[in-house]
Amino acid sequence: MILLCYALTANNCVQCSCNLNDLGLKCMRAQGVPATNWAQCPSTKCGNLSLGESVNLTTCLRTTCDYAGYNERRILTVLTNQSTCTSRNADAGPKVNIKIIIGALSGAIGLFLACIVFVFLIKRFGKRTNDSNNTVKAFSLWQRPTKNVKAFLQNYGSLAPKHPFVVNVA
Repeated sequence: MILLCYALTANNCVQCSCNLNDLGLKCMRAQGVPATNWAQCPSTKCGNLSLGESVNLTTCLRTTCDYAGYNERRILTVLTNQSTCTSRNADAGPKVNIKIIIGALSGAIGLFLACIVFVFLIKRFGKRTNDSNNTVKAFSLWQRPTKNVKAFLQNYGSLAPKHPFVVNVA
């Protein structure tokens, strides 16, 4: 591996390097550098793997413990899977992409919840009344109350000015 550069991050507890071969970023626990802002560096484990370590799960799937940032108390790590085979027919695990399944399930659950909310709003706010012919009138969730113009004019009078405004032009 040919190193192009490296950087210390996470209060000098993680050293990240990039290489010329695949332009990938490789992070591992920094060695021989005192930590800043922490008495000692927190754990950099992803389950059984340490930061930067990889394990082959199948002949075409490698899992790596990668750096995912840090906060004031800990170093964040994440397990990432990488396909190591170039052939589409190789043993790369499940044939269906898990992201597609999660997206489809999320969409279906969201649509189901939206339907439940819509039915609840209609039952709560939609007022259905029957006329003498036993037909259901259309309704809207945002229906405004009807206004009685005659009653308004009796209570408040006309909005027209009582005395016309006359301008004398000389």
